[in-house]
Amino acid sequence: MSTMDEIVDARRINAEVAANQQRLRAAVARPGALGARATSGDGTVVVEAGPGGALRSVTLSPEALRQGGQRLAQTVLAVANQASAKANQRTQYAMRAAVGADAAGELDRLGLGFDPRLAEDEDAETARRGW
Repeated sequence: MSTMDEIVDARRINAEVAANQQRLRAAVARPGALGARATSGDGTVVVEAGPGGALRSVTLSPEALRQGGQRLAQTVLAVANQASAKANQRTQYAMRAAVGADAAGELDRLGLGFDPRLAEDEDAETARRGW
């Protein structure tokens, strides 16, 4: 390969990287893009989580506090897992839109995988269409 070809390739690669970075910034900047909320079936526990399972908030109703410690702990954990799965799913959609489908494997290795059974609901479908 000639020096001119190498320069052209380097410029093309730099342009692709810059475009990917711009798409990623735009995807991450969307309000609520990388966070999610889940609610227990009875509506007594609400958890908001960010990518990787970072809890942003936990809201317990007075009824939730009357469930007893063991049951409440199980409910909070289940709802937190669901919120985390949704947040990771949204993160994966944003990353795939920005840098391509190949990013999914890397995201799983970074701890941003998700169980589709936990993530599926109307919010996840909205997120999928949004990307």
